[in-house]
Amino acid sequence: MTKGSPSQRFQMSENDDDHVDTILAQDMSRLSFQVRNEIQEEIHGVHSMAPKETELTVKDALLRMEESIRMLPTAEKQAYMDAQAMSGEVFVLTDEMRLSFLRADLFDTSKAASRYTKYLNLLSKYFGPVALQRQLRYSDLTKKEQDLCRIGNAQILPSRDRSGRLIIVHHGSMGGEDVDGSMILRIVLYVYSVIAEDVDTQRHGAVGIFVGERKHFERYNRGSQDYQTDLSTFTKNLPVRLSAMHLCLPEGPLFTLLKTFLVVVLTKGDGRVRMKFYSGGLHSLEIQYKLMSFGIPIQELPVTHSGTLKNKNHAQWIKVRKLVDQERAREPNGVLSFVQYPGVHDVLFRRGGIHSQVGNILFQESMLRELSAYNAAHHHSEKREIRDRIIKAIEMKGGRFLEYNKEYGVWTEIIDPIVIHNKVVSAINDLHRMVSAKKQIQESRCDTEDFLGESKRQRLMKNDGCRL
Repeated sequence: MTKGSPSQRFQMSENDDDHVDTILAQDMSRLSFQVRNEIQEEIHGVHSMAPKETELTVKDALLRMEESIRMLPTAEKQAYMDAQAMSGEVFVLTDEMRLSFLRADLFDTSKAASRYTKYLNLLSKYFGPVALQRQLRYSDLTKKEQDLCRIGNAQILPSRDRSGRLIIVHHGSMGGEDVDGSMILRIVLYVYSVIAEDVDTQRHGAVGIFVGERKHFERYNRGSQDYQTDLSTFTKNLPVRLSAMHLCLPEGPLFTLLKTFLVVVLTKGDGRVRMKFYSGGLHSLEIQYKLMSFGIPIQELPVTHSGTLKNKNHAQWIKVRKLVDQERAREPNGVLSFVQYPGVHDVLFRRGGIHSQVGNILFQESMLRELSAYNAAHHHSEKREIRDRIIKAIEMKGGRFLEYNKEYGVWTEIIDPIVIHNKVVSAINDLHRMVSAKKQIQESRCDTEDFLGESKRQRLMKNDGCRL
């Protein structure tokens, strides 16, 4: 790798068309065939490289991570040491927090220790001691940063991909000339802290979609040396790993320029081989169809057909984050009373139905398998037993039954078994009506086809002499 500051490295390589391909080829060649194949499958969302977790393996990994932290130089773990000196329960020292970094590095304890301490240093630098004491809140951002955040240049989609990963979209450069680097870093630190709260995404990684423009590297090169260093440190030590990155870059010479910037300056090693590059904007139908093949819900991408940024879902996201702040202010260590991001196997009840949710698809398949037996059952106990089997099939997958709260735009878990059974009864009745209607349509179509295929004489005789 070329020596020098991040800015110098970028300036030295931005006109070298072969530089990026050489770096990517070198990174790929260091991996075995099996690992390369596993990475490609993970990018497509059909396989996860996350190791199986047990209580024993997690406990052992946390102990070894602690040993790795002790071996780090003092200068590299200053924020960690500051957290240890704090009184009371300190969030960044909890097993919950440290485990997210172990998952980010696939339980490589040495890498996880380095990622963890570097991330804590950034948290402390940009948010102060409070960021070590408790989870970040939307209210920790300044008024100007909140206004900037509302624009929606960094958005978490409301739905997961097919493997249950959260998706973050970085669309364009954040803010204008009056926005300094510290504001940008504080916003992305907050957004990624939200992503890192999700256990499924901790295990399987997040999906990043990056829409590049010239302003990205112009801002980077105009920024202070401190900003350049911290941005590079942050992107290489996220609190959750990016298991897939899709980069939509401008057509023409800018494509190579931005590609160089992203590969040389902002990523490293394994992260580079997870990149998929596209020439054009996110509004391109060709690019959207490609993204759809990776299991990404393209209908929720925050961009219009003309390329304009949309922020309706993002505005709802901010509303929910404020609600999270309120609950955590009342009970800092309490469990939230609602669900912002339903799991991939959760069954969602909402007016109009949700047909793309994996949990809902599995739920319908379970009901279809039991529909004949359910209709043939004569006793309530038999029907209840069938419903129990349907419910258990979802719960064995780790799924929950969630109901949409339209007022707040969140999901609440249905705990009462009686309410769940009533929901299943309604769902089975709806499915029965749908199946019956389809069957009737098919029978009518067959009768019509038979009727039209007969001769005029046959039709007259069948209709008892009635003229057509």
